Formats: sequence, structure tokens, C-alpha cells
Amino acid sequence: MTVHHEKLILREPEQQDKQKVLAYRDSFKANLSTLHGSAGLRDEADYERWLRAVKASKLTENKTPGFVPATTYLVFEPSTEALIGMVNLRHELNDDLRNYGGHIGYSVAKDKRRQGYGAQMLALTLDACRRLGLQRVLVTCDVNNEASRRTILKNGGVLEDRRWIDDQQMERYWIEIK
Repeated sequence: MTVHHEKLILREPEQQDKQKVLAYRDSFKANLSTLHGSAGLRDEADYERWLRAVKASKLTENKTPGFVPATTYLVFEPSTEALIGMVNLRHELNDDLRNYGGHIGYSVAKDKRRQGYGAQMLALTLDACRRLGLQRVLVTCDVNNEASRRTILKNGGVLEDRRWIDDQQMERYWIEIK
């Protein structure tokens, strides 16, 4: 599935994206940043194996214990074809995701942050949620991540609560799908 926005394209990864995806991953590793929304890309050395796993993760019958069906998306700038972000949309919640992971995990390239891309990415992902038939989604962020909080609020997030997960406090927001 491909979703176009006037400024962004949200689509599932393909073999042709290998170099851009690996460069994106390496930029996060170089900055010692957490790579959210990547379906385990940070620790996977083999792109083809990661791509097969991402495609299989969409299928309910291929569900690995402890995981839920999910779709991973790449987010591109149409004018430059630059990979600016990644999103992982979980189709349902298990206990861990209900507690702190939520339906949606995402990351934005370091040089594209604070430019409104995160809010646009989340809006496009909410469109994908609507097509899946989800009526409300849970999105979480670290209590100290002001940028993610603003992104979630801009997309209609309503704070339910804050929870401690190990030594990290998380905020849990629900977004109604219209």
C-alpha cells in the first residue's frame, strides 16, 4: 500500500529501498539513537531477511509468539526521494503494547526533525489505521520527549495516563480515528 500526501509518501519497503534503508539505520547507530518503528532493523545485518520478516509480520497466520500482526512503512519526500522516516503500525494490541508500546512506533531522520514531518507521518499512519478498521489507536512516548508529545497532540491525542516501565516513564495517548 502506498499513501501520498502533498509532502510525503508512505509505503511499504521493497528490495529497491535497500541502500536508503541501510543508510537510515546506520545514521541512527552513528548517533546512538533508538530506531523506533523499524521492526528490528537496528539489529538485523541482512536486509533481505529483515524485508522477508517485515512482509511476513503482516499476516495473522505467521504471528510469532508475543508479537502481533504489523505493517512497516517507509516515509519519503516526493521531491528528493529521500527516506525521512519509518513507521511500524501494529494492527492490534497485546498486553505489552497496551501498557507501553501502542499501535504506532515511528522515527524521523535526525536532519528532518522539528520540521513537521513527524506530525505528517502520524497523520498518514492514522489514515492507514482507518483502512484497517481501527477506531482508536494508542500512541506512547517517553515523558521527556517533547517533540513526540507535540506530534501526538497535533494529531488529536488525548492523554490517558503516565506509567513507569522499568526506569522510564511513558505517556499513553489515545487518538480517535475519524
